[in-house]
Amino acid sequence: MIPHPLLAESFLHAWLVPPEATVEPWLYIATAVVAMTITAVSKGGFGGGVGIVSVPLMLQVAPYQFVVGMWLPVLIACDIATIHRYPKEWSPRAFVKLAPGVLLGIALTTWFLSGIDPQAPPAELKHQEAWLKLGVALIAFVFVALQFRPKKQDAASAEPWRPSWLASTPIGFLAGVTTMIAHAAGTIVTMFFLPMKLDQRVFVGTTGRFFFTFNTLKIPFFVAIGFMTLATFKQALWLMLLAPLGVGFGSWLNRRLSASRFIQLIYLFLVLACLKLVYDWWKAVMS
Repeated sequence: MIPHPLLAESFLHAWLVPPEATVEPWLYIATAVVAMTITAVSKGGFGGGVGIVSVPLMLQVAPYQFVVGMWLPVLIACDIATIHRYPKEWSPRAFVKLAPGVLLGIALTTWFLSGIDPQAPPAELKHQEAWLKLGVALIAFVFVALQFRPKKQDAASAEPWRPSWLASTPIGFLAGVTTMIAHAAGTIVTMFFLPMKLDQRVFVGTTGRFFFTFNTLKIPFFVAIGFMTLATFKQALWLMLLAPLGVGFGSWLNRRLSASRFIQLIYLFLVLACLKLVYDWWKAVMS
């Protein structure tokens, strides 16, 4: 029997599963679908912050450089779908002061990541990747810890925050660094926007445009250091096509599922994934 062309190995590795995958094809595909769905659902219905889980999950099934390069077009597709659902609700003034710091963080982190030599001996590359995985895990652990910080009792009655350039620049810098290392600026950006007390739809529309703007600006930087290539784009295409469905599902789920219940489940996924990253780091440095 002649195999169906969609099941041919050449198609599988050209479009769905990268040769660099560290697990069986079915497990890679399942993990990618779960990671994309969490990201899209969080952007479309629960705020983009919990999408931080996507990179730690994908690092369980593929190398660091491939994951961060391949995931960027997926994020942009989710951002576009989010903007489509919030076409007029946004506030450009809310994030304009973040821009200089974000750009500085992106530029400096690009310089740091450019020091990774893909032609280095395998043992050295494994060691570098282990430390990057540890960095991703630490960023994620800080994210979870921040969610449980004490809330001010008078926060609801306080006046909307109007950030100064002095306060905005270092926050933007942190967002630029974390978005380059692990696509993980969601928490920082959310914490920056929330005190402004934007309308709920304006808040979602503004975050969607913020991430679309700076994720798009990251493309030439990722291309320059070799993280994003034609091959990684091809591997991302099928997930990009699924992104609008995920965002739409998030919007639908928002009306039927408690946001707190959804976020608690994501925290569990995130902590387990990061514990595995720390374990991988420990094995690498001890070997």
